[in-house]
Formats: sequence, C-alpha cells, structure tokens
Amino acid sequence: MSSVLAIDPASFQSAWLRFDDARPQGFGITANEVLAKALRSGGLPNVVVIEKIESYGMAVGAEVFDTVWWAGRFAEAASRVPVVMRASRHTGRA
Repeated sequence: MSSVLAIDPASFQSAWLRFDDARPQGFGITANEVLAKALRSGGLPNVVVIEKIESYGMAVGAEVFDTVWWAGRFAEAASRVPVVMRASRHTGRA
C-alpha cells in the first residue's frame, strides 16, 4: 500500500491530508508539536510532502519565519520516511 502525507505548515498549527492508495483517508489541522511527534512515531507514510515557503517579494514577519522553522522540524521528524519532499503551491512544481 502506498501512502502520502501532505503538510501545509503554519506557525502554530498545520493542515495535513493523508492519502492511501491515492484515496483521501484523513485530514485536519493539528498543533505542530503533535504533528511532529506523530511523524516520529509509528504508522509512517511512504512519502511526506511539505509545502515550500516562497517569497512573493513582500516583507514578512515573525509568523513566516516560525512557519519556515516548523517546515524544517517536520522534515527532520520524518527522517525515517523513505521519501520526504517539498512542493510549491505557487508553481505546482517540487
């Protein structure tokens, strides 16, 4: 069975969607600490996709930098997953 966990990181809570065999199996908005802990424990997917934080030429504040920090924490927490990748919302490309 192939499973994918997609994460849209944010500064305190992040949205996620899990697919198993190309079918949605769950989704939600979860506290970042809880989501990172889940990635470190059992039941891991085959692929984790984390949305890239991109510049649109505007000034950013602390919330954006906190989001970037959490995206990195999620990637670190998923280190046992065979494939961890980033995806761009802006262009649709990784």
